[in-house]
Amino acid sequence: MRAAGRSTLVLLLGVMVLALALAACGGVGRDHSVTQSAGESAVAGVSINDGSRDSAGAAAPPGASQIADWDRRIVRTAELTLTVQNVEQAIAAVRDIATAQGGQILTSSTSYNGDYQSAMLTIEVPSDRFDPTMSALRGLPLVERVDHETTSSQDVTEEYVDLEARLRNAEATEQRLLSLQGQAERLEDILALEREIARVRGEIEQMKGRLNYLERRTSFSRIDLQLLPIAAGAGQAPGFDFARVVREAWDASMRFAGRVATVAVTVVVFLWWLWPLVAAGAVYYARRARRRGPTPGATEA
Repeated sequence: MRAAGRSTLVLLLGVMVLALALAACGGVGRDHSVTQSAGESAVAGVSINDGSRDSAGAAAPPGASQIADWDRRIVRTAELTLTVQNVEQAIAAVRDIATAQGGQILTSSTSYNGDYQSAMLTIEVPSDRFDPTMSALRGLPLVERVDHETTSSQDVTEEYVDLEARLRNAEATEQRLLSLQGQAERLEDILALEREIARVRGEIEQMKGRLNYLERRTSFSRIDLQLLPIAAGAGQAPGFDFARVVREAWDASMRFAGRVATVAVTVVVFLWWLWPLVAAGAVYYARRARRRGPTPGATEA
């Protein structure tokens, strides 16, 4: 009995040890499985996150490209008045700035007020060089001060897009009319189609002209620039300048003499037909006076 009891106890202990071993192996296997699953999930998560990030990144460029493709049509202009040390040198410097910025001077005019010269210029530069050009003009070494500056922007995008859509519709209409013209057989139908085609083509040319104008005005910006000289004696008490007074009086007298001479020449030329009559009358009275002879009073004397 005791031997049987010991055998049973040994068997039970063996079963328990085997059960514990199996449990331990199962735990390790489960831990490994959990670890592997977690690793796979982590990898899957990275892949999903990367995929979503790639998707977002792939989705972002189209949006960005759409914003970049949305070409705003802006007309930018400016008015700038500068007081400079020397107007002639400033004009040359402005021309150099316009050329360096890829632009040009459209118009240029100078005038004098007494001894002081001033200038008016219209500059055209690419729109993306508008701000650098303005900075360069203000920063000229010859500039004493900025007297006036105004900038303005006009958004013509809506008009531009509308014109493009109308142009496409008009061109499509023209194509349909041309196809109908090829199928028309009656004379009145052909003439009616020709009139309609001419009208549509006229509208197409007008829209193309307007689009070209807007394209030019939005691609290039204009700056109206006025250059003024430094007034002589500015900031000093006025004094009597004898030479200046004499010069101004002489100039005024010459202008007056010129006006008088202009009036005299105008009268002589305008009354050209009268002078032969005056000459003939003078000759007639001279001959008549000679025929009458000397007057009695003159003879007695």
